[in-house]
Amino acid sequence: MERLDKLTRLGLREGKVAWLVPAAGVLHTLATVALLVGIWHPAWGLVGAAAEAMFFGWVLTRQLRFGDRGKALFAYSLFASWSVLVLLVAAVRL
Repeated sequence: MERLDKLTRLGLREGKVAWLVPAAGVLHTLATVALLVGIWHPAWGLVGAAAEAMFFGWVLTRQLRFGDRGKALFAYSLFASWSVLVLLVAAVRL
C-alpha cells in the first residue's frame, strides 16, 4: 500500500480512498484469472489484458502528472507495455 501511495499520491496511508487497495487486488486477481483462461479462450485474455493495461496505464499517468522521471517510471512502464503486448496478441488470436 505504501508503494502504491508513493506512486499515485492518493493519500492511501492517511485513509483517503481506502476502497482502492482492495479494489485493485480484486481487479488484479480477476485479470490474472482471465489471462489464464485466455490461453484457451482468447476473448478472456483480451479482457484480462485490457484490465491490466488500464490499471498500469492509470498508475503511469499519475506518475507522469506528478513529475516522476527515470527509475521511478521503469516498473509501471514495463508492466503497461507487457499488458499492451498481451492485449495485441490476444486480439490477433481472435
